[in-house]
Amino acid sequence: MTAQTTGRRESALAAAFYAALTVLMTWPQAANLADRTPDLYDGKLEAWVLQWDYRQTLRDPLNLFQAPIFHPARYALAFSENNYGGAIFGFPLLAAGTPVWVNYNVNLLLAFLFSAWGCWKLASYVTGDPAASLLAGIVFAFLPYKMSQLPHLHMEWGGFFCLEALFLLRYLDSGRRRDAVLLALFFAWNGLACFQYGFFGGLMLAMILLFEAISGKPGRGRRIAGALAALAVGALVWLPFLLPYRTASRLYGMRRGLGEMTFFSGRPGSFLSAGDRNRLYGPLTARWRSPEGDFFPGLLPLLLAAIGVARVRSMVSEEGTPPPPLSTIRRRRRIARALDLLAVVLAALGIAALAVPGFRVGPLRVGDPGRVLVLLTGVVLARLSIAFPAGSDVGLLRCRASLGAWLSRVAARVPRRSARGAQPSRPNKHAHNGPKVPTLERSRRESARRLS
Repeated sequence: MTAQTTGRRESALAAAFYAALTVLMTWPQAANLADRTPDLYDGKLEAWVLQWDYRQTLRDPLNLFQAPIFHPARYALAFSENNYGGAIFGFPLLAAGTPVWVNYNVNLLLAFLFSAWGCWKLASYVTGDPAASLLAGIVFAFLPYKMSQLPHLHMEWGGFFCLEALFLLRYLDSGRRRDAVLLALFFAWNGLACFQYGFFGGLMLAMILLFEAISGKPGRGRRIAGALAALAVGALVWLPFLLPYRTASRLYGMRRGLGEMTFFSGRPGSFLSAGDRNRLYGPLTARWRSPEGDFFPGLLPLLLAAIGVARVRSMVSEEGTPPPPLSTIRRRRRIARALDLLAVVLAALGIAALAVPGFRVGPLRVGDPGRVLVLLTGVVLARLSIAFPAGSDVGLLRCRASLGAWLSRVAARVPRRSARGAQPSRPNKHAHNGPKVPTLERSRRESARRLS
């Protein structure tokens, strides 16, 4: 059995597993496709938008956003999410005459399945262990936050968020043109499925590219340039779906003020709330509940994350960390100092904008403190990405190998195929009969075999 056949079989098995789990976690939704919705108000809107996307794509796609609601308003579809990235999956059902509610519920269940499967693909690539990576898909797709967002269909389509990260990593590792094309495709599709995920995904990809740029790896600049070109192509595909929102905003003066953003933004206590839909943690965390702010993931994911971090740290300390090149150290220090200075400036601007309405710095008017705080968040994340890495490609390889070794132990009771160890292109990197701590040289060899 070839490595490609094995990969397809594993993908099919993972999809079947997540399909069954989706039915179980959302029961009795699957048994009431024609007459049940998790939310009466948003559900009606989402079901109608899915059907409108289908009908207008066939009749007049250039006027997709001229929806026949709120007459005589123009660009009415831009008053909310257009859901086009997820709606595409329902086009065959609607073409076959499927009722609107059945299409909506199938789309909702498919969003959960696809989110879990997409995260599994990403985790499998990073760790090299498809069985242990099933845990990642479960946690990502069925977080309490995802359940609390059931009325918002677009928030359930998180699979593209993972796939764009997967193909960025694959392109940076191999430089294959196919991975660059898929990176552009899934970057655009992520934005079409959910605007929030589109912008958050762009920030995530920027952090990955920044890490690669300062890692000091030889020849990395060309692949980073290729990745940026692919993202630019994806942005051009996404752009026609963004422009109507700008037009509608200018036509009707639609802007989110600081008060609205503050009201619906997360607070520190939001990370302790699991939402009212969670039967286990919901009653226990009700005192910290806030609008759109149910970020508590549950105790098990936190425990697994803590064990994984501890395991990685212990492996790194046992193997030792070679010092990075002097040029890399100097480059990181220069970038870190520049980001520190920029963070201080943005923090001062944000405080001044909050304290003084209409605050100006020369010709620059800082009228919206929220935007300054968003920029500050991005700068802080960029600064942390510089401080966190071990220093070089060796550190990244060790981190991946160590995390994969720990996840293999978590899935120790999952049956493995004996033929897998005989496949030269997909070695069993974390076999339980091998040494408990992979050596640095072994990590290098395994990575080279994997990319060959």
